[in-house]
Amino acid sequence: MAIAKKPHIPDFRAVRRTMMAVSQEVTERRVAEFAEHEREVFVSRIKSQDFDSFDANPLSDRYRRWKLARGLDPRIMIRTGNYVDHIRVWRERIDRHTLGLRVGFHPRLLARDAKGQRITGLLMSTIAWVHERGSAKLPDLPVRPHWGPHFREMHERSNPLRASIKTEIRKRAKAELPGVL
Repeated sequence: MAIAKKPHIPDFRAVRRTMMAVSQEVTERRVAEFAEHEREVFVSRIKSQDFDSFDANPLSDRYRRWKLARGLDPRIMIRTGNYVDHIRVWRERIDRHTLGLRVGFHPRLLARDAKGQRITGLLMSTIAWVHERGSAKLPDLPVRPHWGPHFREMHERSNPLRASIKTEIRKRAKAELPGVL
């Protein structure tokens, strides 16, 4: 005669805490890795001039000669290197459970002059915006979108990331909650 075992009812608070901790750790780590990788890809694409808008709107001969005469980099968006050097991944706490990440410039970063030394009164994000969207004050400045195209491509690359995060969370949760899941 077999003795019936009492069913095991897991401690749902402990399961919930474990699931939240595992989900948060895996998601934050994987998204941070993705953001750092995307920053590297974006900077590399600017340095290699790998945007359609850069080909469609090359530097004018006059401006290119001006840059070369001053020993500046003749590539688009890379005069002193200050622009690409300051593209970083910024962590932002959205609430106590959510970490937000963004690739871009620090919100208060000011642009520098042609020598890369004296700070101007313009925010670096303003310079990026003007190059991305144009400006009524500078109608002769060609629009050279690079943030938007990269962001759209990055969004597509994020779909497999979401699926792999779910898989990793399930695997880790099963390991940390044996017999429950």
